[in-house]
Amino acid sequence: MKHRIVRVVLTTVCLLALVACNTAAPATSTPLPTAKPASTSTSAPVPTATATALPPATLAPLGERKKVEAGGYSLQAPNNFEITIRNTQATLSNPDSTILVSMAVAPHKSDEQTVEAVLKSFSANVGKDTPDFKAGEQYPVKVGNLDGLAIDVSGTFFKAISSGRIVVVDTGEAGFLISFGFAANGPTGQRWQTEGDPAFDAILASIQFFAPAQAATPSAACVSTDATYGYDPKNPIKVGGDAFDGPPRERAYLDNLAGPNGEKISYSRTGSTSEGDVILDAFIITGLAKEVTLYIDEYSFSEPQAPVGFTCLGVFTLTAP
Repeated sequence: MKHRIVRVVLTTVCLLALVACNTAAPATSTPLPTAKPASTSTSAPVPTATATALPPATLAPLGERKKVEAGGYSLQAPNNFEITIRNTQATLSNPDSTILVSMAVAPHKSDEQTVEAVLKSFSANVGKDTPDFKAGEQYPVKVGNLDGLAIDVSGTFFKAISSGRIVVVDTGEAGFLISFGFAANGPTGQRWQTEGDPAFDAILASIQFFAPAQAATPSAACVSTDATYGYDPKNPIKVGGDAFDGPPRERAYLDNLAGPNGEKISYSRTGSTSEGDVILDAFIITGLAKEVTLYIDEYSFSEPQAPVGFTCLGVFTLTAP
């Protein structure tokens, strides 16, 4: 668990995700027995037959405020947490990497997009490679002074049975802030309730929003010279990140694409396809002269470029996970 989580870094995010924020199907996971009530800001525990109640762990004082310039927000974390910032994403983990929090901003893709739809889409993507994934009912929350929605989740993440929460708010100009926090349950089955949830609540409560940094002028310098790049499943775009961090890395890549003359594009994930022993995600791209399909590999990485027929809004910030 520790080795895998240390390698996780959520550029976005759009954490933020890891998900196609346009028209992906809503999550069909088995509901958790109890949804968190709207009147409280702490997550409802996932029932565990063998769990024994433990006193909450002492939360470390919050550390220095960190700004995520591209995402238009700043935050604090317990001062024993490690924080990595890439593009619009912040990824935070505790000293032994049994608790992970990742958040990123996904731009608006249409006026019809809602917080509810984005939350369902992100939850579906988190659960698509997690057979035992469970998600509860959505409930209202606040992040800063913004209203949002949350959902409690559980499943086996990075080979550890875990519990956590996904939160989405609409920040306005920047887009949707998607936050995902979870903890490996541990021998008592209650690490999320005693340690992860208090830390996640403290991080969310510390968030402040501001006008994000402006995007760069579209550039053709980043475009591949290989006409098959991205279009042919045998030559996919390799963003890396695996099942958890892969979806937000996919979005971070796609959010940096524009049409040949800087046109705004939209994308939606249509599903997965196999190419040999590799699972690829297929995305329909609209906003160009005609719709195209791009294939993205979230299980391996190479320096990203724009496919032929696209330009870049700025330098690709994805690095090897």
